[in-house]
Amino acid sequence: MNLIDNAIKFSKDQGKIEIKMQEKGDKIRVEIKDEGEGMEPEETQKIFQKFYQVDHSRSEEGSGLGLAIVKRIVELSEGSIEVESQKGKGSNFIVELPLEKETEKIIIN
Repeated sequence: MNLIDNAIKFSKDQGKIEIKMQEKGDKIRVEIKDEGEGMEPEETQKIFQKFYQVDHSRSEEGSGLGLAIVKRIVELSEGSIEVESQKGKGSNFIVELPLEKETEKIIIN
């Protein structure tokens, strides 16, 4: 939800947000792409750090902890998160999580 909230918050008025989900082998891949302002490469390297905020004009809207928490939850789930972004062209957050392995059910009557 944090990634979707951020996509909404940082998108232009009337901008589009694209959410894709696909199964890739033993993983599920979710992409959340916005048409916001995007980020410089040095900013994308810092966004998952606690308290870091790219857009300081919006600092009253958050604490800078959201993406750090998202990253930690994804890592604890044995997944990965990355961002692709270009200044002026928006951002694309990619989350990959392992699919739950099917377990055999035993029914005892």
